[in-house]
Amino acid sequence: MKAQAVHAQETGGPADWHLAITEELESVEKLLREMAGSEVQAVLEISKHLLSAGGKRLRPALVILSSQAVLGTVPRQRLSSIATTMELIHMASLMHDDVIDLSDSRRGRVTANAFWGNKVSVLSGDCMLAKAFSLLAGDADGPVMRVISDMTIRMSESEVLQALCERDVEQWRNHYWHIIRDKTAGFLSACCRCGAMLAGASPAVERALADYGIHLGMAFQLTDDLLDIVGDPATTGKPVGSDLREGKVTLPVLLALDRMPEAERASTCTMIETDELSPEEIETLCEEVRATGALDTARDHASAYAERAVAALAKLPPSPARGSLASLASQLIYRVS
Repeated sequence: MKAQAVHAQETGGPADWHLAITEELESVEKLLREMAGSEVQAVLEISKHLLSAGGKRLRPALVILSSQAVLGTVPRQRLSSIATTMELIHMASLMHDDVIDLSDSRRGRVTANAFWGNKVSVLSGDCMLAKAFSLLAGDADGPVMRVISDMTIRMSESEVLQALCERDVEQWRNHYWHIIRDKTAGFLSACCRCGAMLAGASPAVERALADYGIHLGMAFQLTDDLLDIVGDPATTGKPVGSDLREGKVTLPVLLALDRMPEAERASTCTMIETDELSPEEIETLCEEVRATGALDTARDHASAYAERAVAALAKLPPSPARGSLASLASQLIYRVS
């Protein structure tokens, strides 16, 4: 681990959690570039387009940090393979999400579907998912394959549930927590669990890291939902109110509706459930949410999940990797993109 990260943890300051795994993440980037190769030019171009957009690489980082936190030894190639598999699955899901949500920008760049069209983008996303499982098959670890395949099934099912809830406030109220648990939190939990399994963790430590990932994922998604209402588009890479435009009713909106007088709540629900919202209507809805103070309550929920994530790490032995995981959870709710 780099000296500045160690110093930050020893002094109690916020460490840059990426510093501990710079070399490992470089190995992931190299493998991602290799997996982007294709004899079909459109597939190659789309893959390169996605890779050049960068990203947090949170999922491979969680695989790596979790394996290191167990204090076991994992061959670099094997660790990179599983970490890259998780990022490929994530990238494929983003491509499909952009088609479903009719998004034309992500991270401040044009989406694949906006440039190449929906049909080619969906099929290229399928190809990327197939590459992820081809890479995973080369690892030939049955339990790890089961964790990843089960996670992918639950994530896909939650996407279906989310689509069924679009523009239906009551449906979102009934299923919001289920959707974010299986779509986001379950994915991060699987990353942590796989890292632990690769390093030969005991069942108790594997469970602790899986719990850490669930709580981290809930905090991550809640923060994402907050940024959709108050984030700076120049930083987040997407317009304010994108969730509302796409028919998604997130926790800040649900909390705001609960605080409105009945007549205002009814009219707001009618607006939310409109098939197409104008930019002016989206801004009005965001202003209404901000005016209720619901954002503070939603942020409290995110903070509580982040605290639970840190608490779950208590079962792990002290290590720089455990410190980085704790730092990640503590800093997560303050992110701006």
